[in-house]
Amino acid sequence: MSTGAWASLPWAPVARLTAHMTSKQVGEQTGTAPDTIRKYAERGAVPVHAGDRIACGLGLHPALIWDEWETT
Repeated sequence: MSTGAWASLPWAPVARLTAHMTSKQVGEQTGTAPDTIRKYAERGAVPVHAGDRIACGLGLHPALIWDEWETT
């Protein structure tokens, strides 16, 4: 996890979980705009506050996606 002005989590675990989905489908399921999903994927990182929403939208607790969640 990176810290600072834009604390973030790696996108890779989300990418693995959603590999079968389009960015539109991920966005619809998580309440996130598809353009934003694509932005996170391109950056390779997701802000911590958005990570919580994305995890919950996928039906998971963030700690099940990111080991470092407990330290955020």
